[in-house]
Amino acid sequence: MEVESLPGVSYSNSQKHTDLRGLFQKSYQSKLHNDEEFRVQEVFFSISHAGVIRGMHLQTHDYANRKIVIVQKGVIVDVVLDLRPDSKTYLCFSKQVLRSEGLSTVLIPEGVAHGFQALEDAWTLYLSTAAHSPTHDTGIDALSFGFNWPMSPGIRSDRDASLKSLSQWKLNARYQ
Repeated sequence: MEVESLPGVSYSNSQKHTDLRGLFQKSYQSKLHNDEEFRVQEVFFSISHAGVIRGMHLQTHDYANRKIVIVQKGVIVDVVLDLRPDSKTYLCFSKQVLRSEGLSTVLIPEGVAHGFQALEDAWTLYLSTAAHSPTHDTGIDALSFGFNWPMSPGIRSDRDASLKSLSQWKLNARYQ
């Protein structure tokens, strides 16, 4: 079910300054997300062509992480899915259009799966509070929880297409 927002997920605008030298951008400020404790353990970067769907990803157990995703170039529809059993929005999702010009940054708490579809070629930067652990890296099939992606059919990796459906996730206590 779609909801307006999920607890702990927050969005912000990047501050940009341009002059004859080019561009300078402040992509993240902890005070804007009420998260003074965010400690970056890894940084990832992706370039996605228009139509690409990445997600819905999260890490579990000791490797559960908070993420900041920053759109540096282009436009995406960003989607978060609440997989926290104790949350009032458990199994609900929310979406937001993020663009390099304007609203461009999202903070995603532990237990929330994240994905996006590039509406045009997009560059995204990911900051993570935990190191990547292949054993704890999982997610939900992006086509299985009721969200209608704006560009269909979306281009997905084999890995993303083989993720468990939301109904399979609910049946598998290992992840919860």
